[in-house]
Amino acid sequence: LGNLTLLKILDLSSNSLSDQLPDLNRLRKLQFLVMSNNKLQHFAPNALTNCSNLLYLDLSANNLTGSIPPGISFLYNLGFMNLQSNNFTGLIPSSLGNITQLVYLYLDDNQLEGSIPTELGQLAKLFQLSLGKNKLSGIIPTTILNHSSLSILDVNTNSLRMALPSTIGNTLPNLQALGLNNNKFHGQIPASLGKPPNLLIIQLHSNYFTGPIPSSLGNLSYLRKLILDQNKLQANDSKSWEFLDALSNCSDLQVLSLYDNQLQGAIPN
Repeated sequence: LGNLTLLKILDLSSNSLSDQLPDLNRLRKLQFLVMSNNKLQHFAPNALTNCSNLLYLDLSANNLTGSIPPGISFLYNLGFMNLQSNNFTGLIPSSLGNITQLVYLYLDDNQLEGSIPTELGQLAKLFQLSLGKNKLSGIIPTTILNHSSLSILDVNTNSLRMALPSTIGNTLPNLQALGLNNNKFHGQIPASLGKPPNLLIIQLHSNYFTGPIPSSLGNLSYLRKLILDQNKLQANDSKSWEFLDALSNCSDLQVLSLYDNQLQGAIPN
């Protein structure tokens, strides 16, 4: 394959290819590489380092192990990177912040650990960041929470521990989906989450959120899923139940889950 130097598109997805991703360094014109849904286990050393024209890389759903290869950080024109559902370990390379054209970054469902690099917030075009189902700890860097173009942020099922900043809805104005479930987030749900006009999905369940549910969520006219179960949220009086009346404005709401919290009193008509 390494001799096909004019090749632009290589798609070998959904087979039973095993062993290692071959050395494709001579394929300098390669733009699309899709080898998802195979049984690949290893990278050849610096397998893609010279593929500087690569725009689309999908190696998801394999058995790739070890650290994310540092050579990927030299794919400066890459707009789509999908490494999800593998067995990558170690840290998320901070050098991924050098891939300035990245729009979609999927690293979920691996064994990655350590903190989320602040450098990912430098990806000015980033639309979706998916880091769920790993072993990440620490906080979500402010560089990411201040990323105005970010629309989908999914860090579910990690060990992240922090209180959400009160301004999160202001600094993520284009947010469409927020997945923070199955972590160790605490503090109150910020009222500013009711500000992103296109927010569709909020998944905050299985954390340690406390206090009332903000009635400002009723401003989200396109909201479809609001999943807040298994927290320590409270509604002790008629005022703290006002969020339910506010949600009557969310005509597209399909899922509302509040179980296993500390809500009390009668549910308002």
